[in-house]
Amino acid sequence: MDTRLDSEFSSFAEILQHLRTGGADALELPALFARACDAKLDEPEDLADVEREAWELERNTWTLVQALYEERLSEDYDGPTPDQMLAENPYAPPLAIVQSLIASDKSLTELNTIRHWLHSIPTPVYPVEVRKGFHTYTKNRLKHAARSGQAPPRGLVGTLDPDATVRTGGRLDADDAAYDKPFLRTLYEYVRLGRMDLALDVCRTSDQSWRAATLRGGQLWNDPSLINDDEAAMDLSTSDLPSSTSGNPSRQLWKSMCRKLSTNPNLDPYERALYGALSGALAPVLPVCATWEDHLWARVNALMERRVDESLHDVGGWWIERELERANALALDEPGVPEGLEAVFEQIRKVDGAVGAAAQNPYHVAQQDLILSRPAHLISFFAAQLPSLPSSVSPELLAQLLRFFSHLILFLRALGRDEDVPSGSADVIIEAYVRTLELRGESRELVALYAGCLGEDAGGESYARFLHSLDPQLDIDTRRAALLQTSEHGLDLARVASRTVELTLADTFMSMPDFGQTAVSLTDFSTALSQREVVLIRSLEWLTFAKETYPDALGQTNGLMRFFLSSGKIHASSSLLFSLPGDLLSAQPPRPAGTEDESDQAMEYAHYRAFFDVLQLHSQWSELWSRQPSEARGAAEMHSWVTAVRESTKQVYKASLDLLQSEWLKIEIVSDTLDGERRAAELARIRQIYIPELVHRLHHVLFAARTVEPSHLQHALELPNVVADERHKLYTEFLSQGQNSLPAYLDLVRAAALACLDEAKGGRDPFQAPAAGA
Repeated sequence: MDTRLDSEFSSFAEILQHLRTGGADALELPALFARACDAKLDEPEDLADVEREAWELERNTWTLVQALYEERLSEDYDGPTPDQMLAENPYAPPLAIVQSLIASDKSLTELNTIRHWLHSIPTPVYPVEVRKGFHTYTKNRLKHAARSGQAPPRGLVGTLDPDATVRTGGRLDADDAAYDKPFLRTLYEYVRLGRMDLALDVCRTSDQSWRAATLRGGQLWNDPSLINDDEAAMDLSTSDLPSSTSGNPSRQLWKSMCRKLSTNPNLDPYERALYGALSGALAPVLPVCATWEDHLWARVNALMERRVDESLHDVGGWWIERELERANALALDEPGVPEGLEAVFEQIRKVDGAVGAAAQNPYHVAQQDLILSRPAHLISFFAAQLPSLPSSVSPELLAQLLRFFSHLILFLRALGRDEDVPSGSADVIIEAYVRTLELRGESRELVALYAGCLGEDAGGESYARFLHSLDPQLDIDTRRAALLQTSEHGLDLARVASRTVELTLADTFMSMPDFGQTAVSLTDFSTALSQREVVLIRSLEWLTFAKETYPDALGQTNGLMRFFLSSGKIHASSSLLFSLPGDLLSAQPPRPAGTEDESDQAMEYAHYRAFFDVLQLHSQWSELWSRQPSEARGAAEMHSWVTAVRESTKQVYKASLDLLQSEWLKIEIVSDTLDGERRAAELARIRQIYIPELVHRLHHVLFAARTVEPSHLQHALELPNVVADERHKLYTEFLSQGQNSLPAYLDLVRAAALACLDEAKGGRDPFQAPAAGA
């Protein structure tokens, strides 16, 4: 047993128990869990880099959960909206307007929360030493040259104004240049951490008050005298506003200049990033972003700045309109800034190197889904990955992940947010955590605490719902591994697999086509599968991983085939049929005599295979027919094509007649239950759709093939005799639900008869029987 994690298992359990005994509020849990992570990080024992990173990421995730749910569960803002403020007072200052904007707009509030969270993540900063005087070494060299009557050293700037290097192209003394780089990096890092106060302090103590002034230009303009008493009475949170005039009344013009500075290639990369971050530009900031958190902050910051600017532009007011009149400075379409948080994470996933790889870290995935309000997706995704995780992560990290996700689930349940917790996946995770506690030899009390957190039905039903919740795009090996886990859980594999399929197909079979409707439109084999069809077809995979589930696979396959064929979805039926194991029929075990499905399910499945074998021959014939060579290709190629068409037509003719005369899908259903009656009706409906369709297709083949083998025209004229034969009564399938498709078929027969009479004009007896073997 690894004793290093014992205290963490116990400490988290104690926090949970503290909640149950009423000693803590549910919203306090994330902060308490984060505190437990900090306690681990503060322990004197050394942690490996991987372990330390995992604890830091878990701590950061808990602080995110705390911030997000405090905001999401807070009472709705009931103060004045920006429009209300401006209606009462068109001169309301921008600072008050923005505070109202953020408070009244949930999306802005959440963006602001995420940005503050990113500011709060502990990040090592190595501030530059304070140096009094501005470019002291350069100044001394210029003074020395002036006193000695010499020109300034070649290449050195001739003045000490802040823009000298950019304006003149000159350089600073090496010592000054070497100091500027860490100085600018320090300023950027303070801004990155949301510590503008420290950045301004460094500027002032380093005798660069002018730079402090440039950084302060982003402060929103505020004039307390412009906020009337009525607005204060409307709970505008005026206590958060400065008590004196402050900020920049030309802030948009300042931001425009910052954006231009951030694109100047002659400036240091950290100076460009500094002004880019302050103005809401993204491209200048990205080159100095080293971590996943840096990239997220850069994009969230740019998105927040743009949303605030857009909102200010929309609400207007005297101050904004004044700025727009004075300068066209409001650049709302900053290139590269994502449209929303989904796009933010999509961009980060595409970053090369360590940042893109870090996006796959389980804690970063958790942070992403929590920010996007997708906790249910997060929990289901993690549960789906559980079978494969032991091979890719260490036991210690897996135990930590299980602990985190288990407590995230319990936190959401404590909040009463059942919609965010898919029960099947949640129980699978908690069950895995309980097993981990057992394997590590934890106390029975600890194991019992978490075992008691499972749902009422923690057996086969729970695991089936978990399998049902998995992403249908998961590869088959992952799905097989997930199902085979039932053996380790002591569950009945066949029952779990069958129940999983039932959950997927339940809604489908409830929406079977109305048999009283008109004829359906048939698809062809080239039609692409819809997402729903893929889900339905892949759901039957659960019944094909073990021979013991083959009988259920047969019955469920037939049910889904009836659904697809009744809907005219030939392409989906074909995909389903050929996705199944080839030994599905041969591996059927004997059933007790008298059971309903002993033979008829196998017969129905065999009939479907025969039908699609015939359709495949028709498809091959059509493809061959479409490749008819031109006369210019030569007699040999034409002869080869004609021979192939003759052979293909014979195959189609024989296979189609065999199917039509085989009592296809005329299966005696022994069950007199409602399900049995429904199945019989479905089979009858499928015959009514596809018998006329097959007759039409066969007629078209024979009629077209008369040009390469005249006897096929006679076969086409004999086909109505097969339809009218009282032994098979195929004609009844043309008369269904008040619809009569016989006239359309007889029109085809008439056209064939006329063609036969035309041939008679050439001297051939149209009613001569075809030669033997034709």
